[in-house]
Amino acid sequence: LQPGSVDWGRVEGTPKNKYERVANCNYATKVAKDLGCKLVGISGQDIADGNEKLLLAIWWQLMRKDFMQFLDELDMDQAYVL
Repeated sequence: LQPGSVDWGRVEGTPKNKYERVANCNYATKVAKDLGCKLVGISGQDIADGNEKLLLAIWWQLMRKDFMQFLDELDMDQAYVL
């Protein structure tokens, strides 16, 4: 969505335990919020636990953000799409 939005120095490449995995997931939610996604009630623990409903909510927000950027590149807004 935006190159350079992830500071790879903060990401544990191969998490050795659950705490490192949750820390990676917390960072992922922080990056998504910084990108403008609305993640109300979703934490890194939910991602680490594999909560499918909340993972789909995050996925949808990222797809929405990407699609809106695509429309902006075409100089279109939602009125043209709807």
